[in-house]
Amino acid sequence: MKRERGKRIAALAVCAVVLGGFGLYGCSPFERNPNLIKLKSSDYYLFSPIWARNGKIYYLYDYNHFHYPYYYQAQGFLSIKPDGTHDTLLLGDTIPWWQPNSGGFFSLAYDWRQDRIAILQVEGPILIWDIWTDSVIDSVPNPQHRGPLIRWLPDGSGLLVGGDSTDSIWKVLIGDSVYTFYGLISGCGFEVNPDGSLYTEVFWPSFCPTDSSYLVYSNWGGNCLLNYSLFLRTPDGDIDLQAGPYEHSWFCRNVSWSPDGRSIVFAAGSLAGDPLREYPPELWILEDVR
Repeated sequence: MKRERGKRIAALAVCAVVLGGFGLYGCSPFERNPNLIKLKSSDYYLFSPIWARNGKIYYLYDYNHFHYPYYYQAQGFLSIKPDGTHDTLLLGDTIPWWQPNSGGFFSLAYDWRQDRIAILQVEGPILIWDIWTDSVIDSVPNPQHRGPLIRWLPDGSGLLVGGDSTDSIWKVLIGDSVYTFYGLISGCGFEVNPDGSLYTEVFWPSFCPTDSSYLVYSNWGGNCLLNYSLFLRTPDGDIDLQAGPYEHSWFCRNVSWSPDGRSIVFAAGSLAGDPLREYPPELWILEDVR
């Protein structure tokens, strides 16, 4: 992840110099998409949101994002209502980094069939969280500490874990402890097609739960005039969602769709300053995506 952030910042810095030289930088005022709603901000990193069927949004809280080489390591697992109320710590803690903490989490994945969240820990087993009782109901051993990415198999029978520097993905079934090699990804996230194959055509894809012919993904910036953005892939082509909350925004990992498949929640922050730096990602909701 730090390698990716470095490339983004370097690319934007070059663009700023080029555009400034031609008098084009900042030629039109930034206008935030009126369908964007800030859910929560913090001095620390908020990421990996999951919009569950019980009306809550689960997410991870990282107050010390420099202690793992490429991916964030959160200390807290929390939930919040889409209106910003009932922000509740469920596991871990939110104590500043210089204090002892109770562990770490890499990422979350939602099983739409059985309303379970897989919580991938930095160390220890993968926890299975039931959204209706808000409690851990099962766990899957992870002795090799595979990660930092995780997805459910379409039928909910198991999990796909991996995405480290080897870009390898491994499968483990619920109730089992044997990991088998499943495939390779690009290092920028993955999805699972309805037939169980890996989807890696775009960066950080997330299928719509009500219609898998639609997905949201992020780009690498491409033309710097467009900045970094989220795109909706449809059967008829791709649409720029204009989801950047700031003039220069960056997006952290995958988005999560609302249960009705109409809105998304995601983590995004500002890219600003001299020298350029990424400010901590906040949680945002974009309504009426489709």
